[in-house]
Amino acid sequence: MEIERVPVSSSNLVSVGYDPDEKTLIVEFKGGALYSYSGVPKLIYDRLLASESKGSFFSSNIKPVYMCSKLSKEKKEEKKEEQTDDPLQQVLNEIDSLKKRVDQNETEISTLKGRLEVLEGKKGVTVQTGRSLNDFRGKTT
Repeated sequence: MEIERVPVSSSNLVSVGYDPDEKTLIVEFKGGALYSYSGVPKLIYDRLLASESKGSFFSSNIKPVYMCSKLSKEKKEEKKEEQTDDPLQQVLNEIDSLKKRVDQNETEISTLKGRLEVLEGKKGVTVQTGRSLNDFRGKTT
């Protein structure tokens, strides 16, 4: 089932869609990459749509928190551009393709770094307090 997406005004995001039954958010980026984020509550999707800066909201509240998987590239025009007999245009198309792959890899690396920071932050709370739930068991106030 394809999730219908709505265009958004953003410097990095093109469109977003949401399946409330599956709690799945679909995000299309300017470079044409399409990602699926699982386990996203409807409230987060609604806040994304209502946010003044969708890119900032996405980067802070979705990207580092929810698991994602790359779906595909949406740009069908790229294939048309690649089918040219002009050697110069072929080289330029290949450069564009490589740049987009670099951008996608940077996005994936950034996502993983964000998730790592979230996990380290959760661990840091326990480490910073130096106490666990076992320290409080059996104690009464």
